[in-house]
Amino acid sequence: MTPALLPLAPLVPRRPDRDAGPASALAATVVAHPRLRVAHDRAMEVLTSPADHPFVLVVGPGGVGKTALIRMIDNALAYESREAMRDNPSLRPAIVVDTPASWTGRFNFVALWERIIEAAEAPAIEHLTGDSVISLGVRAGVNNRRGDRAKDMYRLAVRTCRDRGVRTILLDEANHLSVLAGSAHAPEQLDVLKDFAAAAGVRILLVGAFPVLAFRDISFQVARRIRTVPFLGYEAGIERERKAFATAATTMLELMAGVDVTPDEALIDELLSGSVGCIGSLRNWLVEAEHHIGRSGGRSTLAVALRQTAYPASALRQAAAEIESGKRMLAGDGPAKAARAYVPPRTASGQVLLPGEPRPVRLEMGAGDVA
Repeated sequence: MTPALLPLAPLVPRRPDRDAGPASALAATVVAHPRLRVAHDRAMEVLTSPADHPFVLVVGPGGVGKTALIRMIDNALAYESREAMRDNPSLRPAIVVDTPASWTGRFNFVALWERIIEAAEAPAIEHLTGDSVISLGVRAGVNNRRGDRAKDMYRLAVRTCRDRGVRTILLDEANHLSVLAGSAHAPEQLDVLKDFAAAAGVRILLVGAFPVLAFRDISFQVARRIRTVPFLGYEAGIERERKAFATAATTMLELMAGVDVTPDEALIDELLSGSVGCIGSLRNWLVEAEHHIGRSGGRSTLAVALRQTAYPASALRQAAAEIESGKRMLAGDGPAKAARAYVPPRTASGQVLLPGEPRPVRLEMGAGDVA
């Protein structure tokens, strides 16, 4: 199967960077290989299913192409709603949100609500919306409220999604949410997201690495509301997958500037092992090699450029171990490793210490001391 070439066409056109130089055809093109197509079709199927599952997990190793998958799903959902968006430019059927990382071992829900609001208020299609985008006044709405800020941001995020017609939220780097699974109150904290999905009328697609599978192992009550879409790389030991990888790699090599080679078995093996079978990692590797050749003025060969820009062997061994562990998690043979929850320091009597507060020292009373 010859992979199709999908030019990256973001909904919001970027301003040209005069200092960036000529754009690379490889860096600006997504190769829709079979693994990417299968993950895309499966994710779209479960997102549009009428079954009661507010969460959809797309799980895969780093560098497999999850960011490209998010862009494809975002564009597909926007294309399906293009007529309604032309009639009402304020509609946002799908939004992409980067999941905030945890600094303290506890997930920051306030930061998540803020990012959802900002993404929902951003213009969907520049030439359709222009200056007609409805602004809900995020900061003013929060500052004029009193009470718990987390609850205020929660209500404002729900209202924003309703007003903008958001139906799907694509959460990138969702593995940051795995800190919830390590909490003693994991089911209750996950219910916050479930209640938000129900109140806002949205379905949440969580895209991340294998730690996000920790949600599935909390309880059956949680697992039954989740659908999982695996997105893995290619395996060298399976001939069909090796051929599919070789086709995608050949297409990428043809897009490289200053490279005119016919890939042989040895080169395919080098690319397959050097990227752990992940097309995203291969693409970044080849982009770096193309840049190396360009900086050398064309004097460097592809073989030299690949060696100079290759991933470290230690990183490849770690990636291979994570992939094998992730496959066992997906098969249900091992529980997902949840992040360790943050436990605040306490005194001997159980009192919580403030950050930086020294632990009190207990002094023993002598025989001559008066009680």
